[in-house]
Amino acid sequence: MKRVGLLATIVLCGACSSDLPSIQSFTASRADVARGDAITFSWRVSGAEALQLNPRPGTVTGTSVTVNAGVGGDYTLVASNSHGSVSATIPIQLVDIAQFAASPAEVLSGQPVTLSWKISGALSAALDGAEVDAVQGTQQVNPTGDITYHLSARSAGATATATAVVRIGTPPVISSFTAMPNPVPRGTATVLSWQAPGAQRFSLSGGDGAGPAGGLHSRRVRPLADSTTYMLTASNAFGSTTQDLVVVLTGARGTSLVYSPPAVGAGEVIRLVQVLAPPSPGTHVDLQLVATRDIALDGIALDLPFDGSVPGSRDGIARASVSLPGIRFDGLDFTTGSATPAAVGALPGSGPLAGVLILGMAQKPAAAGGPAGDAVIPAGAPLATFGLDLQAAGGTGLVFDGTTGDGFRLRLRTRAGDVQGTVAVGRLEVQ
Repeated sequence: MKRVGLLATIVLCGACSSDLPSIQSFTASRADVARGDAITFSWRVSGAEALQLNPRPGTVTGTSVTVNAGVGGDYTLVASNSHGSVSATIPIQLVDIAQFAASPAEVLSGQPVTLSWKISGALSAALDGAEVDAVQGTQQVNPTGDITYHLSARSAGATATATAVVRIGTPPVISSFTAMPNPVPRGTATVLSWQAPGAQRFSLSGGDGAGPAGGLHSRRVRPLADSTTYMLTASNAFGSTTQDLVVVLTGARGTSLVYSPPAVGAGEVIRLVQVLAPPSPGTHVDLQLVATRDIALDGIALDLPFDGSVPGSRDGIARASVSLPGIRFDGLDFTTGSATPAAVGALPGSGPLAGVLILGMAQKPAAAGGPAGDAVIPAGAPLATFGLDLQAAGGTGLVFDGTTGDGFRLRLRTRAGDVQGTVAVGRLEVQ
């Protein structure tokens, strides 16, 4: 009974073993490689329904496969069928330069640069032919020109290489710096333009428009001196360079401000008139917004561009300025309630409203302590009064022209909504 049992066991194991796949051979074209080198694995297998080569490429067919070495260690061929699997392993030695870098990668000539590296699987390493640590290390260099550094790492049968590039940086060079137009008609604007290859930032000094320009390559300026020297500074990480540009003015200086009142219109609600016009033109005018008829108002706003000779150019801002103490408002209760008056008057010299005379006031809401209703403005009553002084350096020409009906904006409001009506504005020029 014991012998029969033993024979049965042998027969069962023999049947199990004979049904497994068989790997007759498993070879590699090379077993010592650098990262990226090609390796061809070949095999002879029988009885397999599926083949797997790990860690890469995974499922395979046929009798060979070529892979580019990406990892080292054991490469295992697994042959399997419904009865089980068998495997064979080949160890692969991989030499790899995991890191080789220059920091910083761009410097001034002669400045220090640190080369650093990390290597695995190497027996020796060389930096441009000089032996260095085969695992990791750093080395300081001081390049004086653009240069490429070479690192090699060697095992018994393979060599890995890597490069690190260092470039020599230089301060920017200003290739052009111009003004268009130049000479500039007195009181008008010119556009400064520049080019500076390699620059990251720009700034201007020496006149209006002074200050940082960021990465912009132009700026509109309005010089007032007979001769203005603008200085452009172009900068990058390696230094800066400057260049001067002289802008000169042409044309006569202005001597007087002359206001011509607007013609009487049927639909006007408000007129801009001159207060106490002198017998002869002078360097100062007082202007006033007055109601042309009885009207109830809760708020008023007027934007009047000082356009100059070219509509929309706002060149005339250089010809006149608001005189002290500024703009006086009347007619509406804009102070009752909170401490901040609900009124504004300004002539900005820069920004999106540069050269626009801004007038606005409104009654405080009843909820904030203001009046309960609209203000009643009788005909002839002033709403805003302001003086303008001549800027002689601005030259002669137009300050503003409201006779065309274009360029300025008026808004009138009551507690119930907008009021329909127009403002009549005359013409102010420098002679």
